[in-house]
Amino acid sequence: MYLDYHVHIMEQICLTGSFDCTYFSLAWVIVTLGASGGFLYLIITKLLYFLSNPSQIDLTITYQDKLTFPAVTICNQNPMR
Repeated sequence: MYLDYHVHIMEQICLTGSFDCTYFSLAWVIVTLGASGGFLYLIITKLLYFLSNPSQIDLTITYQDKLTFPAVTICNQNPMR
């Protein structure tokens, strides 16, 4: 099923006559370009960080001479006891 949705609704808003289409169109372009630029900036910085192969490893191995055995409980779930 094809739904007829439009991303830009400026035509509908400008037809009402409550906004000046020139200023509204300019504001729409500025907001869209700003959001797109911010998105591209974040994607590029994260991609460059990933490609730089960052790694930070802090590994400590400790051995214990004596370990306590954990308590084991066996529960019989059989209803026919």
